[in-house]
Amino acid sequence: MGLVDYWLDSNVFIEGEKWGGPYWLYPVPRFWISLNHMSDVGLLACPSMIYAELQDSRDGQPSWARERKKAGMFMDPDVTVQQEFQNICAYMIECYADNQYRRRFLDRAEPWVIAHALGQGGMVVTHKPREPKTVSRVKIQDVCAHFGVRCIDVEQMFQYHGLSYT
Repeated sequence: MGLVDYWLDSNVFIEGEKWGGPYWLYPVPRFWISLNHMSDVGLLACPSMIYAELQDSRDGQPSWARERKKAGMFMDPDVTVQQEFQNICAYMIECYADNQYRRRFLDRAEPWVIAHALGQGGMVVTHKPREPKTVSRVKIQDVCAHFGVRCIDVEQMFQYHGLSYT
């Protein structure tokens, strides 16, 4: 793998809190402690676009994100990542005729998460559930699959490293 093993999507932080997911049910913030540890040892990172999404959100712990930004968790794209983003854009134009869904996907951080995984190695971590192919919106898992990027959920990432958020 590359320098970073895991590239996290913003919904890892936002959705779990918004829907009362498992990470926020416990008084001990093991979820955040585990993420901090994995970031500190270089196992995970996020594109800088994720930081912007977290700051614009009422969910997702924006104050935590500000602290992690100081620690270097949020990375700007290099030339290779920018090229991979262009490849993702070209794929989106070719394969997704519906401008509304394509534009919504490209305006968010998700393609940058995939571009970082492609350009710098690693896999994508998302909290979004897999949806049937009949759903017309663009799904991060489908774009990852097209480009050969492994896409897992937070629980799988933590289990692999013997970590817990409970």
